[in-house]
Parts: sequence; structure tokens; C-alpha cells
Amino acid sequence: MKYFPYVPNLKINGDGYLKGFLGLDWCPSSKAKAEVDSFEKKVGALLYGIWKSYTGYWVMSEINLARHKRVEIIPPEFAPDEIKQNTSGGDPNAKTGPKHGNYIDTAKAGTPGKTCSEEKPSEFKVKGTGEGADTVIAFKPEAWGAPAVAGHLGPGSAADEILIHEIFHAVRDVRGITNICFGSPSGWGDYEEFLAETLCNVFSSETKRPLRAYHAGFQALPADQATSASFLAKYKQYLDPARSDHPHLFTALQRAPGISFNPFALM
Repeated sequence: MKYFPYVPNLKINGDGYLKGFLGLDWCPSSKAKAEVDSFEKKVGALLYGIWKSYTGYWVMSEINLARHKRVEIIPPEFAPDEIKQNTSGGDPNAKTGPKHGNYIDTAKAGTPGKTCSEEKPSEFKVKGTGEGADTVIAFKPEAWGAPAVAGHLGPGSAADEILIHEIFHAVRDVRGITNICFGSPSGWGDYEEFLAETLCNVFSSETKRPLRAYHAGFQALPADQATSASFLAKYKQYLDPARSDHPHLFTALQRAPGISFNPFALM
């Protein structure tokens, strides 16, 4: 396991390969050691690339605001059962969630803890504490496109774009401000997906790549939403909470230089 030097509570942990599926790590094979090294180097390179961007720097710096909590990036096959079983949908090669299934502490204080659904009244009555929780990002670099080009699946699907999206989910979890119950515009998934994808699009714009629409699939953002002004006009009510949830990040994005798609700069 390695830590990312600029964000000490952000870890890259490929140690699962040493234990394998039997949980034995007293005599790891050369192959296992090579797998650990390969995973940690690939993820480390992506993190450094993200960190060097203006948007990535400020998103990753948000993890520093929860120094008492840890974010670990791990191979998907060693993820917690909730992620491996993919119970919340999405791609298991890029999934984020609390390390011990502690969704109550990741949720914003007073909001429903794990689900907003009235169909699960026992969970609906449990309110989030806002304490934050240790969080894992299950991520497979090879599943995504190379950062140097547009993602092979479409806009937003390059490995660094996928990773910054998941890092922003982790930011919200460790800081205890996740709020899937806020409401979200149609097609974007829950509120957390809308906000993460919007931040990813700012990063994509900064790195001169196409913008992604919605959460399902990798479609291009429609032309009538692809400017800062038009996006803000359509979705301002969903962007406003970022002002209080992320005051440092919000202020940084307001003064961000030279990013063509950045609705936060107009708020």
C-alpha cells in the first residue's frame, strides 16, 4: 500500500493481490507482487496527472479536509461485498462506497441514511450523522480509455475522467455530506451522480476533451447545455448547494482561469 504524497489520507492499496482469495499473505508469489506493483503504479500515475490539473488539484484537496478519514483505491475484486455485488448499479470497475458499509455516517446530517425510497421504511427513518466514513474506490485502470485521448466508450470514459468522478464521490463520503435525496434532474441519476459528472466535465473541459451527458452511458452533452451559461441556466438549483457544501472548491472554481466549460465561474 502506498499513500499519495500530496493527500496523505488518500491510499493506493493493491495488497489484496498478496493475500489472494484465500487470505494468505505469509508467502506471496512473484506474480502477486508484480500485480501489486502494476496496480499501484498505474493508479499513481493517474492521480499525479489529475493532481497537476487545476480542477483535479482542488477536488483532491477536499480529501485533506477530512484528515481523520481515509480513502483507499483498490482493485475491484477485493472490494466490499456491497460493491462487488453491484447492488446500486453502475460499473463495478469504478465504484465508491464506505469501507464498512457505513452509509449512515457518509450521509449529510439529518438526511435519510442510505436510501430515499419509501419502499424501505426502516432505512428511510434512519438519519445521516454527517460524521463521514472511511471510503474505498474500487477501480480497474485497464477497463477505461487512455487519458491522452477521448475515452474509447465515449465522452468522459477515459481512465482519469472516471477516477476523478469516483474521487469526488469519495470526497462527499469521507466528509459526511453525501445527499442522494436532494433530487436530481432527469437522466443524471441521483444528485451525487449529477454533481460528480458536472465536476468531471469541468476537468474534461480543462483537459480539452468532450463533455459527457447524464450518468448512464457516455453520450455527448447536448449543444444547448454545453456552455457554462446554458448549463447554469438549466441546472442552477442543483449547483447551488455546492456553495455551502464545498466552499473552498467552489471559490477555487469561481476564479479558475481559462476553462471553457465551468458553470461555477458564473455563480
